[in-house]
Amino acid sequence: MKRKYFWMIIVLIVFVILLVIAGIVFSFFNNADEVSSTEVSFEAMELTDTSFTAEGIFTSSGMSFRKYEYTVEGDTLSISVFGGLVNNKYPNGDFKIAIQGQLENITKVCLDGTDGETVLYTR
Repeated sequence: MKRKYFWMIIVLIVFVILLVIAGIVFSFFNNADEVSSTEVSFEAMELTDTSFTAEGIFTSSGMSFRKYEYTVEGDTLSISVFGGLVNNKYPNGDFKIAIQGQLENITKVCLDGTDGETVLYTR
């Protein structure tokens, strides 16, 4: 009887360890970290009174796009880009930014990255 409980406890411990390892691996491959201005390159940027569009690519191999966030403060549109390691869910480093809204007062578009703010576009 004692031997049966011993093996049940061993199986339970192994199961918990496997769950912890799976959680660590999952979070490692799916995390989204803010990137610096040296990790991304932008092309084909256009700012109008109602929209801002840009095409971007990660310059470092092995990195892929996750998401972007933006804020408008005064005459500045600040964009933060998030990326992570390439995996099956996020296989690509190319991305597009499309922001719609009242942007007639915007004169400067900046990338707000881990290395500070970098001006991307002015009008």
